[in-house]
Amino acid sequence: MKTILVLSCLIAVCTAYSVQEDMLERHNKDRRRHKVGALVTSSKLVGISQTCANRNAKRNKNAHDCPASKGYGENLSWSYDSKGVPDEKAAVKTAYTGWYNESKDYN
Repeated sequence: MKTILVLSCLIAVCTAYSVQEDMLERHNKDRRRHKVGALVTSSKLVGISQTCANRNAKRNKNAHDCPASKGYGENLSWSYDSKGVPDEKAAVKTAYTGWYNESKDYN
């Protein structure tokens, strides 16, 4: 079985709702289902993720070319709707579901 380090970048405006906590909870729920250990938050990876998200937002580009994330995997998602920035919870759900659905391509 391959071990995959997931570095998640989600561009959203944060309020009292925590995108980071929601994403971690979703990952760990599915990890329990697959009988693998839980992930924990890494302040180092959070910092790298934010650096890359800021870089992508500044360039208005969603790209896997952030120098800060060299050596780490990246799962990127960019959400918007006709009103601008979407509801954060909906954006997290959409991003996570899309990434999780790719699991059929891995062992």
